[in-house]
Amino acid sequence: MDNAIKRLLTKILLVSTLTGCAALEGVAPPRDFTLEEVRHHVGINSLKINTLKARVEVTVESPELESPLACRGYLRMERPRRLRVVCSKLFSTIFDIVSNGQESWLYVPGEKKVYTGRADQNLTSLGLNFSPNDVSGLLDFEAELSSKRLSFEPTPEYWTIHVLDERGLTLSDLFVDKRTLQVSYIESFNPDGSLRMQATLGEYKDIGDCSLPRSLEIYWPAGDTNLTLNLSKVAINEGLDPKVFRLSIPQGVETVSMTSPKAVSQ
Repeated sequence: MDNAIKRLLTKILLVSTLTGCAALEGVAPPRDFTLEEVRHHVGINSLKINTLKARVEVTVESPELESPLACRGYLRMERPRRLRVVCSKLFSTIFDIVSNGQESWLYVPGEKKVYTGRADQNLTSLGLNFSPNDVSGLLDFEAELSSKRLSFEPTPEYWTIHVLDERGLTLSDLFVDKRTLQVSYIESFNPDGSLRMQATLGEYKDIGDCSLPRSLEIYWPAGDTNLTLNLSKVAINEGLDPKVFRLSIPQGVETVSMTSPKAVSQ
């Protein structure tokens, strides 16, 4: 099935599911919250997560791949926006992604290449075509909601928080489930208003006094790329060695810069 159609069906299913919840017998309707209350709840939950360690199952779908690429490995995250994802198949490393929030590296052993660039720019290889900051930002909602203009749109089933730039243009939309106060769906936009990314977050589970999604499905229209991450054996707020977010480039590996010459660092 075409990825764009799949994303549309996913969004329809999300809204239908939330609508269906309202019809459950014996379930009290959610009370009304203000924008500040919703923003505070979503932000404070993400602030409780400083580091994340997990096993991960990864699936990549894109036009460059004849069939979906499936592999498994581990994921490490640390606020703000530090990310490491290493995935293997049949005991061989398929890719190793490292990002410190400013710079990023994609090491592909099979190609003997390391692709480098800004963390908010897309790295492209193996059917992958996405920015590491898009992924690491999915669990750092406080950064998304702080020091930004916000607009609030309540519906019977969920709240939509519109994150706006100084001109009033939408940077992203966060759909918050009214019954769980969890972010279920996200859309982000390019400066020209075109859709940059869609993400569905599901299978939330409580760890201590915070809640984490165990399933993340992310779609980038520009490369028609779909990335699914399923997390297990999750641990939060355990110390991480700073070396986790630095890539040691092996000898004999070619470095390919993917930084736009006109790019301005964040």
